[in-house]
Amino acid sequence: MMKYFFSFLFIISFLQGISQDILISAEQSMRTDCDYEIIGKIGNKILLFKDEANEFKVEVFDDKMKSIKEKKLELGRSYLKLIGITSSSKDFTIIYSHKQKGDTYLKANKYDNQLKLLDTAILDIFDRRAFAPVFTMTKSKNKEYTLMYNVEKEKFLETLVFDTKKMELVWKQTFQPKDFYYGRDFVSFLVDNNGGGHLIVERDNEKSKKASNRFEFYSFNENMDNPNGYLMLMGEKLWYDIYFEYDNLHDKIVAGGFYANDFQTKTTGYFYLNINPKNADDYVLNYQPFQPRFIQEVLGKEKRTKKDGFGEVDIQEIVLRRDGGILLIAERNRRYARQVNTVTAAYSGRGVTTPQVDYYYNDLLVFSIHPDGELHWKDILHKKQYSQDDGAMYSSYFLLKTRSNLRFLYNDEIKQESTVNEYILTGKGTPDRKNIMNTQGVELMLVMKNATQVSVDEVIIPSERRRQLKLIKLTY
Repeated sequence: MMKYFFSFLFIISFLQGISQDILISAEQSMRTDCDYEIIGKIGNKILLFKDEANEFKVEVFDDKMKSIKEKKLELGRSYLKLIGITSSSKDFTIIYSHKQKGDTYLKANKYDNQLKLLDTAILDIFDRRAFAPVFTMTKSKNKEYTLMYNVEKEKFLETLVFDTKKMELVWKQTFQPKDFYYGRDFVSFLVDNNGGGHLIVERDNEKSKKASNRFEFYSFNENMDNPNGYLMLMGEKLWYDIYFEYDNLHDKIVAGGFYANDFQTKTTGYFYLNINPKNADDYVLNYQPFQPRFIQEVLGKEKRTKKDGFGEVDIQEIVLRRDGGILLIAERNRRYARQVNTVTAAYSGRGVTTPQVDYYYNDLLVFSIHPDGELHWKDILHKKQYSQDDGAMYSSYFLLKTRSNLRFLYNDEIKQESTVNEYILTGKGTPDRKNIMNTQGVELMLVMKNATQVSVDEVIIPSERRRQLKLIKLTY
């Protein structure tokens, strides 16, 4: 049964009238140079991280969403750069870098929910160079390991894996695949629940080289001297978009993707891939074409001369099923930049043009795929979101994952007074759409993409409106 397919135990709902509480924090002004991140729930406190003009601050909220403390983290350094934050039920760890006498220090600080410093570690020190390292971080599913990499000269990746539970560096390794150029070839970097790293590189994904089109994988852990390299030939298919995850339950790299026509302007089907990092001969690669009726349903009233596929679609994520299959989730979206005549210059009598960007975030496409790559079911979750010159910050959706269903939360319209809807997908793939919240009169603009589920029955959603920030906690 499908109830076994989802590995997440979280459950939440905005449904009003079903023992649901909505708590809203006091409004606070944000500086234009402020970035924030919801750390999560530690003990009975909700923590919010702020990065303001080379200062790191953390604000603590109680279970009623009342702010009870805000503290600047005394790091004693300048030129601070946040790498990432990871948390557990007892503490949180901030990984950052700073400059000292030209050298770059990579550090980690661990705190409790009272913002008391529990531990600190220096991960590595990088000597003075023309361009200081800029790290990208990814986390393991169990949140115990973080993988950080710096791209040097676009040709190799300086990589470290850190154990945030023990506050110890597990390993460091430089990856330098032959004829590698980061901007052209890099696809993804994964870290598993044992601290192993998996670099994924693309090769020859173009019409003239279809016969050699492939993915190259480089896996490494603390017990190895050199990365283990292996490849997956794509069977003379070009891919349109792809998303990788590490399946810790089955110890495999798993991907869901769309394959493309020869011009890579539209997708004509999906594919499923899994591969064993310890045995490259143990893999599944299955291509499934879209049926004409499904393509027609996706396109709707769009005018196409030849309806053999569709474009303007991105894979947003995949959800791992417990049997080794996946749910592949994609969204149709596009942006349209244009010049608009907005002002008349009195001294010249000429119009002044300014650039405007329109954002369209529309239907969600959901595919449930068996471990052999065969289709279980598919659904189209219809929505239409339009905004202008906002970076699409209020568009798209937030996915709540439960043992028995998926909940897709989204703003019905991108405006100050709107409604929040959800699609509920059961194990059989039958969607149920509900109107679950009205923001009229409460001055909220919900940023669904930045929401964080913090416990079994709680989710925190930020609201940003005219540089005013509120946090909304929903519990049921």
